Amino acid sequence: MNRELCAYIDKSFVGTLSENTGVWSFQYDQAWVEQGYELSPGLPLRTARHEDGGTVRPVQWFFDNLLPEADARLQLMTYMKNGVTAGVDAWTILAHFGAESAGALTLLAPGNALPEAGLLPLSDDELEARIKAMPRQPLSAKAPKKMSLAGAQQKLAIVKIDGQLFEPTGARASTHILKADAPRRVTSRRRNASSPALDYLR
Repeated sequence: MNRELCAYIDKSFVGTLSENTGVWSFQYDQAWVEQGYELSPGLPLRTARHEDGGTVRPVQWFFDNLLPEADARLQLMTYMKNGVTAGVDAWTILAHFGAESAGALTLLAPGNALPEAGLLPLSDDELEARIKAMPRQPLSAKAPKKMSLAGAQQKLAIVKIDGQLFEPTGARASTHILKADAPRRVTSRRRNASSPALDYLR
């Protein structure tokens, strides 16, 4: 069975990621080739399709590296299938969490539109509930924006306005990152600060 995901950076279409019977391939969009840049040295800009071989698999290696490793990946798999990891592979995780990644690369199923930029209120009760649910499920599991795919399962992108917390959607940038260090403590770090200060919100 052939599976496909469309890759975007910001609002620009980069190309199409495909998987067929275990073989991954990626083809840059013509417009991206003309004015974009390569995703990695192993995927140079060209209009011809990049297709993995038996031992050299630059496509799968690049996209697989967007995901967390070992226990963190297992946690995502367990959350997705309510404790059953059978049938969950790297592609499935990318398809599930890639649509609202706060990282540079967004992955969407063909035909799906990019999410609109916006803000959703994040109440104290909801934040408390998510903290208490750790580590059974990632802090960002119910968030509209999933952070970057790798290593962000216990971090949450937020926007802080006049003391009120919001969750960004689509291309809306976050102002802070919440990181859960313990079941009832969350730290907030302002992005792009030279010496980030930590605010204890719980």
